[in-house]
Order: sequence, then C-alpha cells, then structure tokens
Amino acid sequence: MRQLAELTQGMLMVEPATVAKSARKPELLQKLWVHESRRVFTDRLVCEADRELVEGLLASVVLANKASVGPFADLGAEEMAPSSLLFCNFAEAGSADYSPVLSRAKVQTSLTEIIELYNQANSKRQLRGLQLFTYMIEHLSRISRIILKPQGHGLLVSLGGNGRSTLAKLATFINACTPFRAEFSRAYGRLEWLDDMKALFKHAGIDD
Repeated sequence: MRQLAELTQGMLMVEPATVAKSARKPELLQKLWVHESRRVFTDRLVCEADRELVEGLLASVVLANKASVGPFADLGAEEMAPSSLLFCNFAEAGSADYSPVLSRAKVQTSLTEIIELYNQANSKRQLRGLQLFTYMIEHLSRISRIILKPQGHGLLVSLGGNGRSTLAKLATFINACTPFRAEFSRAYGRLEWLDDMKALFKHAGIDD
C-alpha cells in the first residue's frame, strides 16, 4: 500500500494545468503512470532480471489498457524507453513545474541556465565542466524528484568520483533547499555525529 500511495503521490505532482494544455491527455497520463511506476518500483531493484520483469509487466498493462479503454496511446518501444520517457521539474527554462521532457535540447538549455545561477550563488564552489549527457539528466531527475516530494528520501550508492555529490548539490539548488554535509575526519565519532544531527534538526525546524 505504501508504494501504491507513493505512485499516486508522484502522479499528483503534475499540475492540472500541465495536463489541461496537453493536446494528447490520455497519452500524457499513461506516460506519467509508467514513469512514476519506474521511479517507485524499478529504481529500487539492483538485479537486471528483476528490472526486465517489471518492464514486462508495465508493457503488458499498457497493452491491456489500450484494448479495454480505447483512448490510451499506442506507445512503442522507443517511447517507452527510460531515456525517452522522463518527467522532471527542470524540463524547460524558467519553469519549475513537474512536467514531461519534450525536447532534449530544451532540458539541456534549462540545466545550463540553472548551473550558471548555481555558480553565481556559489562562487567559491562552482560546478565546472559538467557534461549534460542523457544518463546524467536521468539521475538528476531522480534525485530532484526525491527532494521535491513531501518526506522524500533516498540513498545514493556508487563508486567515488561518479558525480553523486555534484548531482545532489544541483538537485538541492533546483528545489531551493539548503544542503547539509557532515565533515568526517579520523577523530569523528559518535559525539560528533550527534552534534551534527542536533545542528541539522535545529536548522530544519527553523521557519523562514
């Protein structure tokens, strides 16, 4: 039930106005459902066989709804591909609405502007040399979606130097949040951890 509620919550992040102005509303809603199902279920899986199983189930549901409902779109393999089907809150420059990525060029332009604004606000720790390739945009959309959601949380796991920190900083900036980082050292222990948690909870509980 928790995952179903999370799926519904994800679909409700799209504003009614975004759906209303779409010329192909059934297709938009279908793509949204597939996208949010991937974020809720597929992103938690580490086995490729399990991912393929979920993808097969999603495809079968899409076909079943097409047959029974009628207006649902006939999404092909290319449109169903994770790299083609993406929703985020930086899809277009100047808009923070959670909406579908309709153009790779538009989302790259949007991110270029966001990175420039980030560097202006963080002159001592600027983000330089970022390559806006598809894989990076996909991961950034996942992290940004987690931060955007009420009570969102996630654990980023990878080898060092793969851009976790950079994407987390950028997603935090996109959602107008303040990052917090524990500075570890050899002397860092339980007491230091508790002090950091106290500082974090105090900061999170202060109203603007």
